[in-house]
Amino acid sequence: MDERLYLVGRALASRERLAMLCVLAERNASAGELVARTGEPDVLEHLEVLGAAGLVRAGIGGCYGLASLDVLALVNALETIARGTDEA
Repeated sequence: MDERLYLVGRALASRERLAMLCVLAERNASAGELVARTGEPDVLEHLEVLGAAGLVRAGIGGCYGLASLDVLALVNALETIARGTDEA
């Protein structure tokens, strides 16, 4: 298995990190905003995992954002799949 695929899977295997990705899919946010929006106090640790997986990048002025449009597509696909499982 490719190490990068493992890192992405590991990063996605957390309710807190998924919540952060959903927030960042809406717009870039600071660590403080991520704490406020997710209720997760350890955002910097989670951002490190997300960054190592290539899902999140640090921007200017301490804001974080999704690393690419592919990551946005991934978050949107996960949300679509999750909604679909509710209907089953």
